[in-house]
Amino acid sequence: MIVASPIIIFSVNGNGGASQSGGAGQEQSKIGTSLSKSVPLSEQYSLTLKNDYNVIQQGIVPVPGIVSRPARSYETDQSAKLSVTDTGTSFVAGQTLSSNDDKWLRKVGAEQKLFDGVTISGSIGETSTGAVNKSLSAGFKRSW
Repeated sequence: MIVASPIIIFSVNGNGGASQSGGAGQEQSKIGTSLSKSVPLSEQYSLTLKNDYNVIQQGIVPVPGIVSRPARSYETDQSAKLSVTDTGTSFVAGQTLSSNDDKWLRKVGAEQKLFDGVTISGSIGETSTGAVNKSLSAGFKRSW
C-alpha cells in the first residue's frame, strides 16, 4: 500500500502564522505532499521508499504603489530507509533537488532505537555550497 500524506503549511508575516521566515515584509507559503511505500524484505528487514514534493512561494507583502511579484521554487526529496527489526537500527540514503540549486544533494544517515522511545541518529550530506553538513542528534518520544 502506498501512503500519501498532504503537507500544507501557510505562513504569513506577523505573530499569527504557523511559522515565519524571511525578513520584515516577507511572506512565505508552502504546500506539498509525501508518498511512501514500505516493503517487508524478510522477518528481520524492511525497506521504505519515500518521495516528498513541495512548492514554496515567497513574496513581499503588498505596499500601495509598488508592484511586486512572488518567487516560486520547487523541492523534491527521495529516500530509501532500510530497517533492521531485531536491533532497532535503520540506515537511510537520500537526495534532494531544489529549483534554487538545480543539482541533487545526497545524504546518508543511520538511526538507533535505544530504549523506551529514546533514539540517536546521525547523518552526513552535501550542501549547495559544496560544504559537508554533519548532524548528530538524540530524541525522546512518548505517547500516552
